[in-house]
This record gives sequence, structure tokens and C-alpha cells, in this order.
Amino acid sequence: MTKYEEMRNAVMGRRRTWIDMQERCFGYLGFFAGGLIRYIGAPNDRIEWLKKAEEEVRYSPAEGGSRYTLPGAIQFCEEDGYWHLGLAITLSESGVFPQLWYGFVIMLKEDGKEVLIKTGLEKKEWRILPDRIGNCDEVFERIATVSLERLTQGNLSQSQGIGFLAV
Repeated sequence: MTKYEEMRNAVMGRRRTWIDMQERCFGYLGFFAGGLIRYIGAPNDRIEWLKKAEEEVRYSPAEGGSRYTLPGAIQFCEEDGYWHLGLAITLSESGVFPQLWYGFVIMLKEDGKEVLIKTGLEKKEWRILPDRIGNCDEVFERIATVSLERLTQGNLSQSQGIGFLAV
């Protein structure tokens, strides 16, 4: 084998490892978000995926009336090594303007044979086995509890950022 072939094989191996990990993490995020949405009982038409623009601090919906797909909203953050997915739940009735929604970010990464998950709601991190990722009611309950606390105890004035109530 030539040095060139060794270099090519090395980079192709690293690339394949990255793509495999990315595909697994996208799947984990999809199963986790789907499980959370089912757990809280939110109608699908009240869910929207959010994404963070490079120069922005907050996660936002797609512009121009379009919507992000789940894979289109997932981003890898070099700073923390987590995959990020913004989730918004519209709480106001259909046809009411302005729409009031509650949003937060779900962060996930692989750690050996476990998946680490945390949200932007608190610093707590959960270790979950991949086969339990869409069925971890204790985590879903904590997210729902913290969300409800924020919604009932926070100040809902415009200065608190109605629309995106939590990060």
C-alpha cells in the first residue's frame, strides 16, 4: 500500500465514523423529541423545530413561512460537542395573533455506550441507553415539570421575550 492509499484510507475511515455517529445522533434526537411530544400530549400541528443562526443567541423558526424539518434543524456545536435541536410548542389557540409559544433546546451526544441528553432549561444531564431513548418518562416528566414551573412563575411581559420563553 502506498502512502497516498494509507492517507486516503485514514481520512475515509474518519469520515465514515463521523457520518455513522451523525446518523445515530439524528435518530436519537428524533426518537427523544418524538417521545417527549407524545408524553406531554402536544398536537403535532403545535410543534415546530427551531435552529440557531451562526451569529444569533436564540433559536428561531424558519423564515418566510417555511418550516424546518427535523434533520434540517439539528446542528452540531463544536464548542460543547453536542448536537442541538430547538423545539417550540405553540400554546395559544389556532388563529390567535400573536402566537404564544414556548421553546427550548435539546442537546445530545454519544458517550461510549450511552447517550447524554440535556436541555437549555437546566444544567442537569441524563445518561440514557440508546434502546430507551424514546421511552424515558422520568426525563420527559422533569422537562414537563420545569417547563410548567417556568410558564407559571415567569414574567410574561414583552421584555421577557414572549415567543421564546426559555432557552
